[in-house]
Amino acid sequence: MRRFSLFLVLLLVLPLPTALQAQFLDYEEEVFLSFRYQGGINEIIVAYLSYGEFYLPLTELFQLLGIEYTIDPASLSVSGTYLENGPFYRLDMRSNSASIGDKYFLLPASHFLAKEVDFYLVPEVFEQVFGLTFTVDMSRLILKLETKDIMPVVARQQRLKRYEIQQLGSLESAEFPLIYDRERRILDGGLMDYTLYSSMNADNQVMNLNLSLGGEVLLGDIEGSIISSVHRGLATLPDSGIVTNTSFMGSDLRWRYVRPLPPWFTTLSLGQNPTSGLLSQSFQGIVLSNEPVEPKVSFDNYIIDGFTEPESDIEIYQDNRLVDVGKADEFGYYRFTLPLNYGTSDIKQRIYNKQGRVIEQDRRIQVPYNFLPPGDIHVHMQAGKVENDETSWEAWDDYGQVSINAGLTNWLSNRLAIEYMQDAYRDRALIHNQLSARIFTYDLVSLDIAPNAFYRLTNRVVYPSSSSWSLVYTHYDGIGPLNKLGLHRDINFSFYYPFQLGSMPVTFRYSGFAQEFPEYIYLQNGFYVNSFLGRVRIRTNYRGIEKLQDSTSTDQGSFNIGFTYSVPRRPDIRKILQGSYFRLEHLINTKTGKASEIRLQILKQVARHGRFQFSLNRDLVSDATSVEFTYMLDLERVRSTSSLRNVSKPASSGSISSVTSLSQTVRGSVALDRDYGQWIWDNRQQVGRAGVTVRMYVDENGSDSYDQGEEIIPGNAVRIHRSSSRQISKDNISRLTQLQPYRKYNFVINEAYIRNPTLVPRYKEFAAITDPNRYKRLDIPFITTGIIDGQVRRLIGGELIPVGGLRIYIASEDGEFEKMVRTFGDGTYYSMEIPPGHYNVSIDEGQLLFLGAHSKPAILNFEVKALPEGDFVEGLDFILE
Repeated sequence: MRRFSLFLVLLLVLPLPTALQAQFLDYEEEVFLSFRYQGGINEIIVAYLSYGEFYLPLTELFQLLGIEYTIDPASLSVSGTYLENGPFYRLDMRSNSASIGDKYFLLPASHFLAKEVDFYLVPEVFEQVFGLTFTVDMSRLILKLETKDIMPVVARQQRLKRYEIQQLGSLESAEFPLIYDRERRILDGGLMDYTLYSSMNADNQVMNLNLSLGGEVLLGDIEGSIISSVHRGLATLPDSGIVTNTSFMGSDLRWRYVRPLPPWFTTLSLGQNPTSGLLSQSFQGIVLSNEPVEPKVSFDNYIIDGFTEPESDIEIYQDNRLVDVGKADEFGYYRFTLPLNYGTSDIKQRIYNKQGRVIEQDRRIQVPYNFLPPGDIHVHMQAGKVENDETSWEAWDDYGQVSINAGLTNWLSNRLAIEYMQDAYRDRALIHNQLSARIFTYDLVSLDIAPNAFYRLTNRVVYPSSSSWSLVYTHYDGIGPLNKLGLHRDINFSFYYPFQLGSMPVTFRYSGFAQEFPEYIYLQNGFYVNSFLGRVRIRTNYRGIEKLQDSTSTDQGSFNIGFTYSVPRRPDIRKILQGSYFRLEHLINTKTGKASEIRLQILKQVARHGRFQFSLNRDLVSDATSVEFTYMLDLERVRSTSSLRNVSKPASSGSISSVTSLSQTVRGSVALDRDYGQWIWDNRQQVGRAGVTVRMYVDENGSDSYDQGEEIIPGNAVRIHRSSSRQISKDNISRLTQLQPYRKYNFVINEAYIRNPTLVPRYKEFAAITDPNRYKRLDIPFITTGIIDGQVRRLIGGELIPVGGLRIYIASEDGEFEKMVRTFGDGTYYSMEIPPGHYNVSIDEGQLLFLGAHSKPAILNFEVKALPEGDFVEGLDFILE
């Protein structure tokens, strides 16, 4: 009845050609085809099969592909602009014709079908007019498309991917809602790293145990070490027999309190700390600083601008990541503002002009980590006593240091430090000023002034080609703790240059230094050349030492050439050799011209977690030979290294002296997760770091907190945004380790890892601040999605007739959710897995235009509530008039 009424209206209102009318009388069957295209489309479309010929929906396919179209129901035509700035096209079902640009096609009437909500064409029309080759796989009911053109939907996906890459390359932290703030505890945590080493030979046995401990005490983190050793062997005195010596000591005990933000201080540390002055030592005392706990990544903004051909497309890459795109204006001017990060940044701009020519410009910018943005001031203070194992605590030297680092401009920073050490500086303070400048694009210049100690000039340059050089010149001002050897001056120079020798990549590096003493000059030079020839890496280096004194010189040098070959994992190679590495080195004494040493090393992966290494060294000067077998086992909970070594060489008596030793090392860590009462074993160090324990659960009572008995959701669905971590799982609970303490991390939940599709996280993106030396509990509530349904009917002759095949669009008000469903033959529609939130639903405007109707209401607003059993929204009905 519904179809007959519609046909009658069309016959009365729109007089159709006889041939087109005949198509309504043929036998037709609806066929549902799966249409996927280049990651931008994944939909089910309704096609018609009539006497072996498929008819595909015109406007629906154009809408999915992003092709512009306008429907004129009165003239039975569809027209628009094909692709971006493409030719104008028109499909006229009344005259059985098509045109695109200056091309005109007269098509058989049997190539068209007019249905209630769309025009349908045979694939031949799409290919002939638009170059769109559609094919149908009947065995799997799949619709395929091939075309040389880039469809707008694909171009849009590419832009979105570029935008995502741009976001990933951005140095600014995403502003995720902070759900889990820093939680200070009086007593919590409990981490321990351990290293157990033992070695034995015929005469001696040694066993060492090193423990590093960490926890949270009195609202701050605490760390310390315990070192114990047992040695059993022959005594140094004759006739003393076997002697056993043991030692046990603690060290590196330090407590630290950290505040997230200035103004007064961010870090207070008590206990053992390293000095931050020119003379690095260990001291017992206090450290106070306002330096940020979380290191800044972005230093300043960097402007890239210039002129090129008008309306050229421009892409900006930073460290090989696309960070911005744009166009030159009508005068050819372009301008980009980039966040400039610390360290070295490779900036590349790629310009595409209208003639297809590509222009690339590279530059490399360095920002030292001691640079501060203009106006920033960091103050660092230390005071205490320098450790000395040979004296008591009362006799230790007093120590104090204050440093102020200030950003003067975006290319100039200055650090002023005053350091006092009771004995080292002869009871007077040492003043040290460091002025650092970034000159032009590539040059970094630093000037260090420390009166009565030294004056130093440093210049470092890194070019876009990765070649670089550095020069450090130091003039010493007298003998002191910073110049115990009595140097007058020294100079260090290094140079690095990569290049291609045919198809072979080659890198060349030189490093050398000269030291002037009162009585002689000491010189050292080194040349290093690395290259690859297929799977063989060739490494050569020369190191020479020369001493100039009283017009005479003494020198010595060695030349080393090495070959490393990696065996590929190919089926035509024996499995025992696949993935192996062979390395052979030959050392030559350049002064004598004779070979001095030969080294051979073989490395082979064994199973998934093991590695075997064989080493053979032959000293041709002393005629000594050493052979070593090593097996390394890297399990999830522990790392083990076992070695068997034999050294043999001629003895004075003419016989061969041989010593065999066996050593074993076991490394790992253990942590107590107090919230769950579980011990977490890992093969990596954990002291000084942080971790999180993630428990996902179904929030059945809507309390937004876990309650006993609520369902635990298995799976590793939580990821850290733009960061890395190590993830381990146990009892359906995931733990992320190797995180930095006091750091704000952004977390993202990948819903694809959730087996139950009706569950969605209450917070898909959130932030948490990690706690030191312990695992922080993150409870992630999930809620059940909702179901909606409604009906679409058309008012014809005072009667409401269901309308099937309409596209219904559901969209959230925040733009995070979009979905399309179809009405069934009875006009009803429904959709499951709708996350809680506010939505609107509407009918496809193109189909309404095709029907010559409008809907009441035009848009329906509704809310899906977060209910334990899931919300059900019904009555989302439309009337077409």
